Amino acid sequence: MVKKEDLIFCYDIQLHRKIKREGYSYLTSAISLSDRKFWLYPRCIEIENIMKEHTKALNQLIIQLSNYSRGMSMEETAQKKKLFIHVPTHIVRNEGIYLNNDEFALYTRLCFLQFRNPKEKGNVLEMDHRKLMNFLKITDTRTFKKRINNYIVWI
Repeated sequence: MVKKEDLIFCYDIQLHRKIKREGYSYLTSAISLSDRKFWLYPRCIEIENIMKEHTKALNQLIIQLSNYSRGMSMEETAQKKKLFIHVPTHIVRNEGIYLNNDEFALYTRLCFLQFRNPKEKGNVLEMDHRKLMNFLKITDTRTFKKRINNYIVWI
């Protein structure tokens, strides 16, 4: 008896084409209840490896495109390393401090900018508020001021 674990449901047409080019044939194709076409393949190591390569290539393309849209060249993108920001647990869990999503985005951006701040400047953080507004997708200065005021209240 064939179990669900023995099958691969492929909803990605590009992945389907890659698997087909490698010489594998699907068992059946159908349309899901949410009106999406999918192909059903038998689970095997070769097809799983094709899927992993496809996912890795897509992730790299997404990173390159997002960095390219920020003005970075493809060479700079390839050399770029990830940077993680540690946000204290009591802030993430809203223990005594309530942050909505927008205020949390502002908080993490300011943490990042403080981390990138040169040591000789101390605790002074110089920035262009328009760039910060653009980064946070804020178009109105009143909205920006309101978020800054809320941020200052819980510091």
